[in-house]
Amino acid sequence: MKTPIFILASIVICMACGHDSSKEKKAPVAFFPVTGYLKGQINEMKKVQSTPLKKWTIDNISDSTFLKPEQLDAAFSEFTAPVIDSLHYASIFEENNFLDETQNAVTLIYEPIGEIPNNIPWLKWTIYISPTTNQVTKVYMVKKVNNQQTKQLTWKVKEKNCLIRSIVEDPSKDTSFITNETTINWNY
Repeated sequence: MKTPIFILASIVICMACGHDSSKEKKAPVAFFPVTGYLKGQINEMKKVQSTPLKKWTIDNISDSTFLKPEQLDAAFSEFTAPVIDSLHYASIFEENNFLDETQNAVTLIYEPIGEIPNNIPWLKWTIYISPTTNQVTKVYMVKKVNNQQTKQLTWKVKEKNCLIRSIVEDPSKDTSFITNETTINWNY
């Protein structure tokens, strides 16, 4: 009876001694499915047949219009393509998460690990999740349009609105300025 226990213990010890955990690869982090989440939110707007109010300001000139359900995909298309997923972005971006008491949210920040390849438009994105309900409260995304222009999306779930900003950088003056600001509100 003692022999099988001794043999089993010896095998376990030998396996543990020969196991080099430093050679183990970390499992890739599964990114929050932000693109799918936004598409789901857009589909919810279509289901309830809401007509969101779109207001915009370009060069100090403001206007507004109501969006029909069939216009919603196009209104948000800049932030739903290309699709953000772990498969294509895990080697370029990393997730940092923490409980942000100032926002009362679990915050998932996705930032580049190194230099972002030219064919990748995303610069960073952040997801805010309520620690009490586990529901997304806000999404913030930054996308490169060209070498001098970026677009920012701030999607507020509870308030049922979003803000889209176009920002142009002037490298000669080391400044940036907003050229276009659009608010879409589906809770009015």
